[in-house]
Amino acid sequence: MRELLTHPLRALGLFVALTLLGEAAAQAVPLPIGRLSDYGNVLDRYGRDQVSGLIADAEKRLGVAVHVLASWEDPYKNAERYAREVQAAWGLGQGKTLLAVFTKTEGDWSLAVLAGGALSSARPRLAGSVTRGLLDLVAHDRVKEAMLRLFDLLEEGMATAPASRPRAAGGTGRTIGFVLLGAIGLLSVRFLASRFLCPQCARPLRRREGLSSVLYSCRHCGYRRTKRRGLGGRGGTYSL
Repeated sequence: MRELLTHPLRALGLFVALTLLGEAAAQAVPLPIGRLSDYGNVLDRYGRDQVSGLIADAEKRLGVAVHVLASWEDPYKNAERYAREVQAAWGLGQGKTLLAVFTKTEGDWSLAVLAGGALSSARPRLAGSVTRGLLDLVAHDRVKEAMLRLFDLLEEGMATAPASRPRAAGGTGRTIGFVLLGAIGLLSVRFLASRFLCPQCARPLRRREGLSSVLYSCRHCGYRRTKRRGLGGRGGTYSL
């Protein structure tokens, strides 16, 4: 060991390695203690049983796996970032999960609530709604009440209708195209009907051509219309 430290480069490498190991240990997230990890000793025995019962009930009735962490340690000094590290380390990022992290730094409690991928897709506003509903309690150090209130907010959020997703631009374009085609088709039908059907009884018109005009007549109601030919035998006007 003495020979190792006598070499400047080896001593520097050892110092850097020990420093990195110390930082990694300081930033490591705690291991979960079941669904409720009360490292901050927020709850007494009765409170732990109460919250654990609510966690089991939420999974049974709502299908949401709730995880709660209370800690006096936050190596990042940022509840949101710390919660994301915990979510990743505990494998809660993809399922129908809800993670609530309560951290106390410099005498003040902070909160971050994150939903797993499946829950976030189904209820994209749920985590934000739960967070807003608990902030006042957390700001007044009423963490136990916030833990209990969390489950009321979760149930309310799951009972509301999911947020509607915006329609794709392609669907809107197809709708406009169908409307235009329908309008063109209707105008075409009306044009053909006005030319070949009697406007009074809707029966087919008889067509008789002359040298300078074309006669349209209806033998059912007596309607008559004459189309006079223009130059070259085309065009002209209608007269009744």
